[in-house]
Amino acid sequence: MASWDWLSEPLPLDAANTFRWADGSNTEFLKTPRDADDWLSAVRDRLPRHRLELPSSFNEAGLRSFRQVRNVLLEVLRPLSHDDLPDPQDLCALGDVALAHPVLRVLDAEGPVWVAAVNMPPCAQLLGLIAAEAVELLHAEPDHIAICHAPGCHWLFHQHRTNQRWCHPECGNRARVSRHYHRTRDT
Repeated sequence: MASWDWLSEPLPLDAANTFRWADGSNTEFLKTPRDADDWLSAVRDRLPRHRLELPSSFNEAGLRSFRQVRNVLLEVLRPLSHDDLPDPQDLCALGDVALAHPVLRVLDAEGPVWVAAVNMPPCAQLLGLIAAEAVELLHAEPDHIAICHAPGCHWLFHQHRTNQRWCHPECGNRARVSRHYHRTRDT
């Protein structure tokens, strides 16, 4: 079971960061439905305002669907984090996810709120929310998607400053310590 203490990014990035490529190895953080349950519990309080029925727990099919959507997000977000454009087919795949799980942002008396456009199972509503949030993020701030350059991290994150290189201050400290070590080791 993974600890989700590091979650703090917009929902699509937190969903994408359930898988990590770092230093030549891959880490899958969603190995079981229980891992997906724990992830959802960790992000639930930070979800945008919604009137959606979210899953109380994942089953194997829900976990597979979540991973498929996550993999589409990775294919779109990773190139952006390297200042490249995503493959148009990957953008279409993200659009297909959004169309297959239609969740819309509407206005009510309290402001914007996400609602399901059609009757869908709870897992599909969550996947729709992730896809819709990704589309909004990509439309509004595609140039703010970055990858953390700290040793061993490589998380996707949302830059708050154009020169921000690390996802968290701890990563910045780790990168500076590593840089200092390599500089002084050779002298």
